[in-house]
Amino acid sequence: MKKLSRFVAVLGLFSLVATEAHASGMSLVGGLNYGLNKFSNAAGEVKGGLGFGGGILLDMGIGGNGFEVGALYLSRKFNTTVLGVETSSSNGYIEIPAMIRFGTLTTFGVGAFYDIPMDSGYNSDFGLTAGVRLALGPKIFADARFNYGLKDNSGHSQNALLLLGLKL
Repeated sequence: MKKLSRFVAVLGLFSLVATEAHASGMSLVGGLNYGLNKFSNAAGEVKGGLGFGGGILLDMGIGGNGFEVGALYLSRKFNTTVLGVETSSSNGYIEIPAMIRFGTLTTFGVGAFYDIPMDSGYNSDFGLTAGVRLALGPKIFADARFNYGLKDNSGHSQNALLLLGLKL
Protein backbone atom coordinates (compact mmCIF):
# COMPACT_ATOMS: atom_id res chain seq x y z
CA MET A 1 0.00 0.00 0.00
CA LYS A 2 2.90 2.32 0.78
CA LYS A 3 4.31 1.77 -2.74
CA LEU A 4 0.97 2.57 -4.36
CA SER A 5 0.52 5.72 -2.27
CA ARG A 6 4.00 6.96 -3.28
CA PHE A 7 3.22 6.44 -6.96
CA VAL A 8 -0.20 8.12 -6.67
CA ALA A 9 1.41 11.06 -4.85
CA VAL A 10 3.98 11.50 -7.65
CA LEU A 11 1.23 11.32 -10.31
CA GLY A 12 -0.82 13.90 -8.37
CA LEU A 13 2.16 16.23 -8.15
CA PHE A 14 2.75 16.00 -11.90
CA SER A 15 -0.93 16.66 -12.60
CA LEU A 16 -0.75 19.77 -10.44
CA VAL A 17 2.42 20.94 -12.21
CA ALA A 18 0.75 20.39 -15.58
CA THR A 19 -2.22 22.54 -14.56
CA GLU A 20 -0.04 25.34 -13.17
CA ALA A 21 2.53 25.28 -15.98
CA HIS A 22 -0.15 25.11 -18.69
CA ALA A 23 1.42 22.03 -20.20
CA SER A 24 0.46 21.61 -23.82
CA GLY A 25 -0.17 17.89 -23.42
CA MET A 26 -0.53 15.02 -21.02
CA SER A 27 -0.21 11.37 -22.02
CA LEU A 28 -0.82 8.03 -20.36
CA VAL A 29 1.75 5.39 -21.30
CA GLY A 30 2.26 1.69 -20.69
CA GLY A 31 4.63 -0.89 -22.03
CA LEU A 32 7.64 -3.11 -21.59
CA ASN A 33 10.98 -2.61 -19.88
CA TYR A 34 13.96 -4.86 -20.63
CA GLY A 35 17.19 -4.90 -18.63
CA LEU A 36 20.20 -5.23 -20.91
CA ASN A 37 22.68 -5.78 -18.08
CA LYS A 38 24.70 -8.92 -17.49
CA PHE A 39 27.04 -9.21 -14.51
CA SER A 40 29.08 -12.28 -13.69
CA ASN A 41 31.70 -13.38 -11.22
CA ALA A 42 33.05 -16.69 -9.86
CA ALA A 43 29.82 -17.38 -7.92
CA GLY A 44 27.41 -16.90 -10.83
CA GLU A 45 25.72 -14.31 -13.01
CA VAL A 46 22.85 -11.82 -13.01
CA LYS A 47 20.98 -10.94 -16.22
CA GLY A 48 18.26 -8.38 -16.79
CA GLY A 49 14.81 -9.60 -17.74
CA LEU A 50 11.52 -8.40 -19.17
CA GLY A 51 9.31 -6.21 -16.97
CA PHE A 52 6.41 -3.83 -17.46
CA GLY A 53 5.69 -0.20 -16.74
CA GLY A 54 3.32 2.68 -17.08
CA GLY A 55 2.70 6.24 -16.02
CA ILE A 56 2.14 9.79 -17.13
CA LEU A 57 4.13 12.16 -19.38
CA LEU A 58 3.71 15.93 -19.62
CA ASP A 59 4.69 17.80 -22.79
CA MET A 60 5.45 21.51 -22.69
CA GLY A 61 6.01 23.02 -26.10
CA ILE A 62 4.54 23.29 -29.58
CA GLY A 63 3.96 20.22 -31.74
CA GLY A 64 6.71 17.69 -31.20
CA ASN A 65 9.24 20.33 -30.11
CA GLY A 66 9.65 21.11 -26.45
CA PHE A 67 10.26 19.68 -23.02
CA GLU A 68 8.83 16.46 -21.58
CA VAL A 69 8.81 15.30 -17.97
CA GLY A 70 7.06 12.30 -16.46
CA ALA A 71 6.52 9.80 -13.71
CA LEU A 72 6.72 6.11 -14.64
CA TYR A 73 6.38 2.97 -12.57
CA LEU A 74 8.78 0.33 -13.93
CA SER A 75 9.04 -3.27 -12.82
CA ARG A 76 12.58 -4.53 -13.35
CA LYS A 77 13.22 -8.26 -13.46
CA PHE A 78 16.51 -10.03 -12.79
CA ASN A 79 17.50 -13.64 -13.45
CA THR A 80 20.26 -14.92 -11.19
CA THR A 81 22.24 -18.13 -11.64
CA VAL A 82 24.36 -19.29 -8.70
CA LEU A 83 26.00 -22.72 -8.70
CA GLY A 84 23.72 -23.81 -11.54
CA VAL A 85 20.46 -22.78 -9.78
CA GLU A 86 18.45 -20.08 -11.54
CA THR A 87 16.12 -17.73 -9.65
CA SER A 88 14.13 -14.67 -10.70
CA SER A 89 13.42 -11.51 -8.76
CA SER A 90 11.88 -8.15 -9.51
CA ASN A 91 11.81 -4.67 -8.05
CA GLY A 92 9.63 -1.69 -8.77
CA TYR A 93 11.05 1.74 -9.50
CA ILE A 94 9.55 5.17 -9.95
CA GLU A 95 11.40 6.77 -12.83
CA ILE A 96 11.38 10.52 -13.37
CA PRO A 97 12.42 11.14 -17.00
CA ALA A 98 13.07 14.60 -18.45
CA MET A 99 13.70 15.02 -22.18
CA ILE A 100 14.03 17.70 -24.81
CA ARG A 101 12.06 16.58 -27.87
CA PHE A 102 12.24 17.76 -31.47
CA GLY A 103 10.49 16.68 -34.67
CA THR A 104 6.96 16.44 -36.06
CA LEU A 105 5.31 13.03 -36.66
CA THR A 106 8.50 11.30 -35.57
CA THR A 107 10.19 13.01 -32.64
CA PHE A 108 13.61 12.44 -31.14
CA GLY A 109 14.43 13.08 -27.52
CA VAL A 110 17.50 13.32 -25.30
CA GLY A 111 17.64 13.93 -21.59
CA ALA A 112 18.11 12.42 -18.17
CA PHE A 113 16.31 10.17 -15.70
CA TYR A 114 16.25 9.49 -11.97
CA ASP A 115 15.13 6.10 -10.61
CA ILE A 116 13.77 5.69 -7.09
CA PRO A 117 13.55 2.06 -5.85
CA MET A 118 10.27 0.97 -4.26
CA ASP A 119 11.91 -1.79 -2.19
CA SER A 120 14.68 -1.45 0.35
CA GLY A 121 17.95 -3.11 -0.51
CA TYR A 122 18.06 -1.58 -4.00
CA ASN A 123 19.92 1.59 -4.97
CA SER A 124 18.62 4.66 -6.72
CA ASP A 125 20.06 5.47 -10.12
CA PHE A 126 20.37 8.42 -12.48
CA GLY A 127 21.61 8.68 -16.01
CA LEU A 128 21.07 9.57 -19.64
CA THR A 129 18.09 8.70 -21.81
CA ALA A 130 17.45 8.94 -25.54
CA GLY A 131 14.51 7.87 -27.62
CA VAL A 132 12.33 8.12 -30.66
CA ARG A 133 8.54 8.56 -30.78
CA LEU A 134 6.36 7.67 -33.74
CA ALA A 135 2.82 9.02 -34.10
CA LEU A 136 0.42 6.16 -34.88
CA GLY A 137 -2.60 8.46 -35.10
CA PRO A 138 -3.73 11.84 -33.81
CA LYS A 139 -3.70 10.68 -30.17
CA ILE A 140 -1.73 7.40 -30.17
CA PHE A 141 2.04 6.99 -30.27
CA ALA A 142 4.82 4.43 -29.78
CA ASP A 143 7.88 5.48 -27.82
CA ALA A 144 11.19 3.55 -27.77
CA ARG A 145 13.81 4.64 -25.22
CA PHE A 146 17.25 3.63 -24.03
CA ASN A 147 18.43 4.47 -20.51
CA TYR A 148 22.08 4.35 -19.47
CA GLY A 149 22.71 4.65 -15.74
CA LEU A 150 25.64 6.77 -14.63
CA LYS A 151 25.70 5.51 -11.05
CA ASP A 152 27.87 2.43 -10.66
CA ASN A 153 25.60 -0.12 -8.91
CA SER A 154 27.84 -3.16 -9.59
CA GLY A 155 27.98 -1.89 -13.17
CA HIS A 156 26.05 0.74 -15.07
CA SER A 157 22.37 -0.04 -15.63
CA GLN A 158 21.13 -0.26 -19.21
CA ASN A 159 17.42 -0.54 -19.97
CA ALA A 160 15.32 -0.47 -23.12
CA LEU A 161 11.71 0.70 -22.90
CA LEU A 162 8.96 0.28 -25.46
CA LEU A 163 5.90 2.34 -24.54
CA LEU A 164 2.51 2.81 -26.16
CA GLY A 165 0.87 6.12 -25.31
CA LEU A 166 -2.45 7.91 -25.46
CA LYS A 167 -2.54 11.72 -25.53
CA LEU A 168 -5.30 13.14 -23.34
